[in-house]
Amino acid sequence: MRGKLFTVAVSFGLVLTANALAQSEAENWKTCANNSADPDLKIASCTAIVQSGQETAENAAVAYYDRGTAYDDKDQLDSAIADYSEAIRIKPDYANAYRNRGRAYGRTGHYDNAIADLDRAIKLDPNDVGAYSNRGFAYYYKGLYDRAIRDENQAIRLAPGDAISYFVRGLAKQKSGDRAGSDADIARAQQLNPNLGR
Repeated sequence: MRGKLFTVAVSFGLVLTANALAQSEAENWKTCANNSADPDLKIASCTAIVQSGQETAENAAVAYYDRGTAYDDKDQLDSAIADYSEAIRIKPDYANAYRNRGRAYGRTGHYDNAIADLDRAIKLDPNDVGAYSNRGFAYYYKGLYDRAIRDENQAIRLAPGDAISYFVRGLAKQKSGDRAGSDADIARAQQLNPNLGR
């Protein structure tokens, strides 16, 4: 039964890739760059773009990045990290790729790698809310609560409605012994996003 399921999955993947190859370049770009596209279709379209060999280096970096986001959406983090890494290799100043790879490293428990990438993302784009918020989360998991709070403070300054930053800051304050501050931040986070912490 497992072999049959694998065969069906491989066949489905081949059909998606064949369909993407049959699409025009413009159609592939439209799907590859669409953040709300089905991740499998997005992966197939981005793959067709990358494999065409006809793109500029800049465009190839974008296609790898976009495919990485689709792998990220599917929680295939090793593939996402590989694609973000390729985007960075082609375009070393790609701030979003550093941010997303840093977040993916954090989600896999590689907090030092996450912090290094998020440091780079912030250096390239000092107003990147996600980079501060994700680095704060990595610091939180390393037990560096003061640094986590400092990063979440910056994320909240840049985006006062960012529920996740309030939530992470609340967790870090709790670990630091600031129970009142923690309760206030977590309440604010849940006011902004009632699903957080549930």
